[in-house]
Amino acid sequence: RETREAWNNVTVWGSRYVVGQTPVYVPYEIRVQAENDFGKGPEPESVIGYSGEDLPSAPRRFRVRQPNLETINLEWDHPEHPNGIMIGYTLKYVAFNGTKVGKQIVENFSPNQTKFTVQRTDPVSRYRFTLSARTQVGSGEAVTEESPAPPNEAYTNNQADIATQGWFIGLMCAIALLVLILLIVCFIKRSRGGKYPVREKKDVPLGPEDPKEEDGSFDYSDEDNKPLQGSQTSLDGTIKQQESDDSLVDYGEGGEGQFNEDGSFIGQYTVKKDKEETEGNESSEATSPVNAIYSLA
Repeated sequence: RETREAWNNVTVWGSRYVVGQTPVYVPYEIRVQAENDFGKGPEPESVIGYSGEDLPSAPRRFRVRQPNLETINLEWDHPEHPNGIMIGYTLKYVAFNGTKVGKQIVENFSPNQTKFTVQRTDPVSRYRFTLSARTQVGSGEAVTEESPAPPNEAYTNNQADIATQGWFIGLMCAIALLVLILLIVCFIKRSRGGKYPVREKKDVPLGPEDPKEEDGSFDYSDEDNKPLQGSQTSLDGTIKQQESDDSLVDYGEGGEGQFNEDGSFIGQYTVKKDKEETEGNESSEATSPVNAIYSLA
């Protein structure tokens, strides 16, 4: 019978019996009791037997890790369905590079081993690993994994810290030196360009400066065309004086239209004016038509 089930009794006339229709590798409790014409013999002890074995399932969670270019670490778990008594594991691996395939290597492990480390002989090629479990029947389903792709040229063989490499330290020093030089140049330019004319604060706002004064150039074309202020004043004074003299001579008598002793010419001007008014009145009376009528009368 299967464990925890009712007993199944079978009478066998020989010394051999095969139980069929059983699951793969299932434990059975077995008792064999002799019987003859006088009856059954004493009660025998139970023996545990298993049904037939089969090929095991594939190992679970097969993992391939590559900590460096020299070694590859492999790890796996036992099969979910052993289907018999495990007698070990078989690992097959081969190096390949593109279409080139190397020699296959086979490793056998005990049923309790679940780790293995491969020492690389070719740091450029990749590796293909095939792992399977074995029972008395044979090797079961296999699982296949490949190693990671090879690193680029910048990857060092010993994977040393990049901060300790000489080229990296030199590069950092060169960058720091360039930054320092740029800071010094910027500071010098700022010091030279930071000087501006300082003016006292006044109530009247300052007007825009002449751009010619800033660059030190002057334009004399306008100054050459303008007459001198002193000469202009003297010429105007001379012209005005001549006009004044002419007007005074006109109002004077003959060529003696000069100032009197006290510097006054008012009297002469008044006499001259009265005389002109008298002559004007006489001429108007002479030409008037009324006067002509009276004269005819």
